[in-house]
Amino acid sequence: MASYSGVSEPVLRRGIDTLCKDLPSLERDEVERAAEVAKNGNYYYRLSKGLITNLSPVVELTLDEKESLVAERERLFSQRGMLIIICTVSLAAFLQGHVQSSINAMSLFVETVGIDIQRQDDTQSNGADSTAQWQLGGTNAIPFLTAAFPGAPLSLPVNYCLGRRGALGFSALLIIASSIGSAFAVTWQQILGARIVGGVAMGIKAVSAPILASETAVGYWRGSTILAWQLW
Repeated sequence: MASYSGVSEPVLRRGIDTLCKDLPSLERDEVERAAEVAKNGNYYYRLSKGLITNLSPVVELTLDEKESLVAERERLFSQRGMLIIICTVSLAAFLQGHVQSSINAMSLFVETVGIDIQRQDDTQSNGADSTAQWQLGGTNAIPFLTAAFPGAPLSLPVNYCLGRRGALGFSALLIIASSIGSAFAVTWQQILGARIVGGVAMGIKAVSAPILASETAVGYWRGSTILAWQLW
């Protein structure tokens, strides 16, 4: 559970109003209960442990809720599905690194897509070689450029429309399309187009995966799941 101990009451109330307005399916009473417990997490944890018995809490917790609050801090895998979240973020990071490695590896096979890089001992004019260097540099740089723009900015509307998991699935489909397109490409322009698609997917995924980890993990796991993105 997130901690709102430093949030003032007016700010918390405005947040509750905004959340209930954006998600009308939520019960306001339940949102207010959750916000109160999140704001005073240590107090309700001690209350659930039986360390406080002489105070009347604002929120009366059920037995299951008390057990969940204690387990969140004291049990390693208290959250159901935590391993799935860790694996999802790790696989997304692994795919990101694999795509980047594949981009660099194409430099070894540039002749297959029509980029003619001349040898250093070639005595011909290097004007054509300069063009080829720009072609190679462009195909290698374009995924990272399109990941920054428009990939990263696009993550906001994609996440809003499809949710975190939907955004990751959408980016995975784009990377599949980019990989298949790259496999069958016969010109550097086709490689460039495929990598533009892959770069957009990389930008969306790079924003969505860490946020998915941070929003779904309890405090015990939050830092570790975000670190999994960088590790893999």
